[in-house]
Amino acid sequence: MRIILKPAGAISVALMFILLVGLVLWERSRIRVSAEAGAVAAVAVAPAQQASSSSASAPTAPALRYPWRYVTPTVTVQDPGFESDFAAVQPYDTIGQISGQIAGHWYDDSSWSTATAVYAPDRSAPHGGSACQKITVSRNDMSGFQLVNYLRLTPGRKYTGGFWLRADHPVNVQVVLRQAGSPFDVYSATNAVLNSTWQRVTTTGTIGADARIYLMLKIQSLGTVWVDDATLVPAG
Repeated sequence: MRIILKPAGAISVALMFILLVGLVLWERSRIRVSAEAGAVAAVAVAPAQQASSSSASAPTAPALRYPWRYVTPTVTVQDPGFESDFAAVQPYDTIGQISGQIAGHWYDDSSWSTATAVYAPDRSAPHGGSACQKITVSRNDMSGFQLVNYLRLTPGRKYTGGFWLRADHPVNVQVVLRQAGSPFDVYSATNAVLNSTWQRVTTTGTIGADARIYLMLKIQSLGTVWVDDATLVPAG
């Protein structure tokens, strides 16, 4: 059997074929455009999602909270006998490895360096009272480990500050009266070598125009040091 198409029928078939081909091509084009748009969206969104995920899981570095920036200085040494309010030390940087418990009103000023140290209360054999501060320094650098008390003194006046100290073996230390903030002028410094016997180490100096100062103990070698009965008095 033969199918004979009249001219009008042939034209209709041709138009239908062209329409069918057009629909197929349009659908393929739509799928391709949709896929490309999805890929672009993935590229644009992925970094933001990754950044959000990273920021959520990354540890947050502590703010630089030097005592001279957020603590009110006092005119006398607070808790000079290292007797009370022992609490977790609060390092203000993540370079040093500083841990343990420190007496109230005393601050670590070593976490900006590569020092590694552990603070602890010691009630076994204090110089006076019922407790003293024990500090074990297992890593140090040229700047030395630093324990401070923050004071506001009288400019131009001379003061003597010091500590009673001992160590588990000969340890180099320095007692310092120093400007708390920049440029960290040193008003006085005294070096000593500790041993197992309690000894008093003091330093005397005239306070500069910026009277916000640290009474500071610098531990300049490795070992365990016990600190007790800090003093600060006008000198003459």
